[in-house]
Amino acid sequence: MNAFERKSFKRVQDSQARWKVKAIERHKRLRAANVRIRDLERSRHMWRNRVRDSPTQSARPLRPVPVGETRTPSVPPKHLHSLIVCLCINMTVNCAVSFRAVPKILALVQQILQACGLTWTLPIPHFTTIIRWTLRVGIFLLNTAITRIVARWMCIIDHTIQVGTKKAFVVLRVPVSAVTTGRALTRKDVEALYLKVQTTWNGTDVQKVLEHVFSRVGSPQQIVLDGGPDLQKGLKNLLATGHFSFKATADITHFIANLLKRKYHTHIRFQDLLTHLSTTKSKILQTSLAYLSPLKARTKSRFLNLPAIATWTKQMLTYMTSLPELTVKEQNESAPHTHQELVQTHFAWLIDFQDVLTPLWTELQAITHIQKLMKTTGLTDESHARIQTWLLTLPDASIREPLETYLQTEFAFQTHTSQPLLLTSDSIESLFGNDKFLAKPHSLSEINRMIFALPCFCEDITPALINTAFSGLSNTAAEQYYRQEIPETLLSKRRKAFRSEQRDRHLEVSDTTETTMASFSEKDILKESIATEYPGQKTVGTPVARTG
Repeated sequence: MNAFERKSFKRVQDSQARWKVKAIERHKRLRAANVRIRDLERSRHMWRNRVRDSPTQSARPLRPVPVGETRTPSVPPKHLHSLIVCLCINMTVNCAVSFRAVPKILALVQQILQACGLTWTLPIPHFTTIIRWTLRVGIFLLNTAITRIVARWMCIIDHTIQVGTKKAFVVLRVPVSAVTTGRALTRKDVEALYLKVQTTWNGTDVQKVLEHVFSRVGSPQQIVLDGGPDLQKGLKNLLATGHFSFKATADITHFIANLLKRKYHTHIRFQDLLTHLSTTKSKILQTSLAYLSPLKARTKSRFLNLPAIATWTKQMLTYMTSLPELTVKEQNESAPHTHQELVQTHFAWLIDFQDVLTPLWTELQAITHIQKLMKTTGLTDESHARIQTWLLTLPDASIREPLETYLQTEFAFQTHTSQPLLLTSDSIESLFGNDKFLAKPHSLSEINRMIFALPCFCEDITPALINTAFSGLSNTAAEQYYRQEIPETLLSKRRKAFRSEQRDRHLEVSDTTETTMASFSEKDILKESIATEYPGQKTVGTPVARTG
């Protein structure tokens, strides 16, 4: 480094130091101004409320409001804070608004109020503050849910997992009164009793969790699960202890999906049908027929979504039948030109699979009606009699007989009770879907701290609940809770690994540069600089310190 560069480098360093000092001073003044503004606003609200509540003020005649002037509603700061918290959480939980969008919406509302002549200033929180509020309420609901339940209740248990090894185990409480309403369960009908995140789960872990929960809240009369082997083993071990008595029921949706998988997983014609669906979709996505593209055959939960694929094939064949037939001249032409020709070219293969689609439609029509009836009314004497009619329409005995045995076994238990029997776990699947949407999954999305916002979906978020939760659980305690449950995520590990790798690489480059510079003399550096000069550049060839 020559003398000119050393002076330039020194000037840059001095300039950076001066700007750092100025920035720190400006930041201090800004914080002091914000504190002053906050104190003045509190003082203004206090004196305004005092004057408004004083007896002399009530006896004073009201001043007529001039045209164009409006009175601003006055809300105590404490109540306003609860209302803002309640509004923010409800927007994210019940309106599917992202955390980052909530402050923007509040700012827009404030601009509209100001445009209407209202001077009411809304406190706009940062999106990270809204996340902490939501987690604080969710953890408070979890901590207060483990209480003795006197009324009869049912239970739904399940696991959820995303990228990574963390898996969450959730226990939901379903009151018996919610099943007797004659409609499908909603997320407001259930309550999150327990939530635990671990890297591995087995039957022993499930047994310990359920023993801990049931010993404190009481034993349910029924537990609905999706048929996972670890859940089944945990319930079997729990019943073997003899301390609890309940009926374990497999979810009817997963039960039927397993029957369909057993039949069609190795069905050659059905696999060819899925292959044609995928090929056709890739061919027409960028064409004028994109609106007719088939549904994507999912790798996971494919047989749970089989009715949607069957519905598309039936609608597509009906649409093709409604089109006029091609003339002999159009059939002889090599390249299709009209919409009718394009449809026939890309979807004519569906006609060849009618031998597979016709029995599939019949099976799924009966299965769909059975599932809808069980999810809306539950298993009762009336619904069981209506199911028998649909069971007779199932042509395949490999699906009809296991389903009939399953329903008959559950109905035998229902005859000893006075209320409908719950056969579906859609409520917990819906909660998992809502929570994953709230967490905005990405390529490294795993079970993170947002899983503790799941109880908020089951409750009505009101200002009274906000006041109770905030008085019963501090922000520090809530943060310690979810940091203890989930100490580190995949994204944080990735950032640390790449940050350390970049730091090590930077050190290696610095060491190499210093070694190279030490091997040259000042005369060699000067010669190299002169040899690589070009108009407009003072010195090239020597390392220049980065100031950015």
